[in-house]
Amino acid sequence: MTQAKEIGEAVEHEGEKIAVGVPEKQRKMIEMMIPMGRAGSAEEAASSILFFASPLSNYVSGQCLVVSGGLMV
Repeated sequence: MTQAKEIGEAVEHEGEKIAVGVPEKQRKMIEMMIPMGRAGSAEEAASSILFFASPLSNYVSGQCLVVSGGLMV
């Protein structure tokens, strides 16, 4: 959903084609706000899910993990 809108991808819902993505100019502005200086990858997001699905998180309860590169600190 955060890919460049200029790619032209779309989804169809009830016969209506809906463009997906974020305009490149807006993406660059958002990336400048992220302390790590870049958007996260799908693999980085998946790693947090893997952590909660693994025994490494056995003693973790009632927590929300924010995977934002420091944007939401």
